[in-house]
Amino acid sequence: MSLSALEVPAASPSRGLVVLLHGWGANAQDVVDLSPALDLSGIAFACPNGPMAHPYTTEGRMWYDLESPTWAGLEAGRMQLNDWLDDCIASSGVPPERVILAGFSQGGAMTLEVGLGRSLAGLVVFSGYLHPHLKAIPPEAVTSAPVLVLHGQQDGVVPFEAALDTQSALISLGANLQFQSFEMGHEISPRALAVAREFMQSILREADLKQLRHEYASGES
Repeated sequence: MSLSALEVPAASPSRGLVVLLHGWGANAQDVVDLSPALDLSGIAFACPNGPMAHPYTTEGRMWYDLESPTWAGLEAGRMQLNDWLDDCIASSGVPPERVILAGFSQGGAMTLEVGLGRSLAGLVVFSGYLHPHLKAIPPEAVTSAPVLVLHGQQDGVVPFEAALDTQSALISLGANLQFQSFEMGHEISPRALAVAREFMQSILREADLKQLRHEYASGES
């Protein structure tokens, strides 16, 4: 089953793609609304809906059953998200090194679930967590792309201790990690959003410079 998604095309020729993953019980609309606040020139946005219906909200979706002791649906959700991401990147025409994957809460966990093994431009995790099985993956399989983890010190849903555990595990895996905490709960504060925006802008500027260097070198050869 293919995932449904909301898309925001770039206002000018696309120089990158940001994929935003919603949290448990939310949907694509919740995260697509972040695109104006991120205000990234020439960047397209794509926001898929999780594959499973949420048990308590009519419009809510989830990536797997968070209330199940075995997190039922995680493997299927990972496979569906990977397949959708492959199709999304291919149809966008944007190379993977210009694609940023980001997510909130359960969407942040899925960002790490599928993103750590991919060659993307970068990963952003808002108030998320690391699935325990990922601690055992070989460090050489972990992406070299920068990973930004943002978390609230007063988060009552995904406790700050889980963020510290994620930080420690990612460091052990050799991830190119940036970690920042904020005086906030389970949310994306304006300050956290501003930090994410600067992180994304920095990645895209570097991609622009690499392309210019490549074009210059090709022109001289």
